Parts: sequence; C-alpha cells; structure tokens
Amino acid sequence: MLAFEPNWLQAIAAFIPLTYGIHAMQMALFYSSADLLGRDILVLGLSALATLLLAPLPCGRDWQVKGLPKISNPAIIVPV
Repeated sequence: MLAFEPNWLQAIAAFIPLTYGIHAMQMALFYSSADLLGRDILVLGLSALATLLLAPLPCGRDWQVKGLPKISNPAIIVPV
C-alpha cells in the first residue's frame, strides 16, 4: 500500500495515473468498496484523454487521422 511509503514517494505517486487504477482495483477486489472510485475513474479518464490529445504532437504537422497514408515523418515509418 502507498500509505506505508515515504512522504516523498507518496507525493510523486499522486501524479501517476497507475496509482489510481491500482487503488480502484484494490477497493473493488479486496474490500468490496466504492470508496473514492469516482475520483479514480475521473483521473484515469482524464489521463487517457490527455494522452489521446497529446500523442500526435511528436509526429509533426503533416500527421493526419482521416486518410492515414499521409505521414511524412521518416522516423516513425517502419519497413515491413
């Protein structure tokens, strides 16, 4: 449990979304409780949304979703 970790590690873990996923699973599986489940789901959902919105940024300007063939960044083209 995170409660037994040092304070500096608890402060870092507050910014890691995996912490909230683990907490939600622990509450559901071991304690049959919905305590702070809304917070856990909200943090996981917001982090997933932020990931989806920020993921295209390193790909450059020419990246697009609709047509898919227009990727002009040679660093992400993998030969098959």
